[in-house]
Amino acid sequence: PAGVLDPYPDLRLDKCPVKKAIILNKEYTRLEEKLKWIRDKGFDCGFSHHHNVNFYSEKTNTQFFFIPFAYDENKFSPKEFDDKSIDLSFSGILQNKTEMSDQSDTRVRVMKELFYCIGDVPVKKRKKYAGLNVRWNSIPRSRFQENIARRIGFYRYMSHSEYAEMQSKSKMYLNTLSPANLVSPRFYENMASKTLVICEYSQYVSKVFPSNCYVAFDGSMADFKEKIFYYSKRKLEWDCITRRAYDFVSQKHTWCNRAHEIINILTDKS
Repeated sequence: PAGVLDPYPDLRLDKCPVKKAIILNKEYTRLEEKLKWIRDKGFDCGFSHHHNVNFYSEKTNTQFFFIPFAYDENKFSPKEFDDKSIDLSFSGILQNKTEMSDQSDTRVRVMKELFYCIGDVPVKKRKKYAGLNVRWNSIPRSRFQENIARRIGFYRYMSHSEYAEMQSKSKMYLNTLSPANLVSPRFYENMASKTLVICEYSQYVSKVFPSNCYVAFDGSMADFKEKIFYYSKRKLEWDCITRRAYDFVSQKHTWCNRAHEIINILTDKS
């Protein structure tokens, strides 16, 4: 049921003699409740996509392991530069306003740099970006504006296949940190699609990916326009980065890789 932290209390996990492991998700919602529940139920180990696993270990008396996100190799595949019809893309929520999410407004600022906007609804591309084919499909921060965006065709829900196709056809894709500074699966999906990751400078991104696998812009956005136009035209430079990124994620960062990592950890602890 909605809002219930433990939907199966009759399992009595705290009394279960079998070894138990947990994957912590959405660390930015009801975190204290989740950590208390994990501690009370006596889990043997835990996994999180968040970098702060030491904190979770201390709060739960459970050893946590950092397991980054990854991508589905059956859904995301690369195209070469000449097959990329979209220069820059983004699809998703503009900014998560959930309490404790602490997500930056970078997506909002990029949208307003690219478009003239009414609130959170982009209505016309700015002249200085007229030479770029931009695909923007964002969800406004309020339900009222979201309904307006849907009605006038500035946002629509995309199927999984449409979402994957959008990435594969894009030369560049805007990425920002998810709530709680999580490095989302989209980074991996872009790299697997040979789509250049464009993101704001972040220590959290650099902990996961080599700096030569993506392009970062300054938080002030002073260099945003320059880098967008540069990599939209420079086939050789684009190709070097996207090939390097593709090799990096395809070898070690699929969901299959992650499953094996978890199995190996559980096997070592048994």
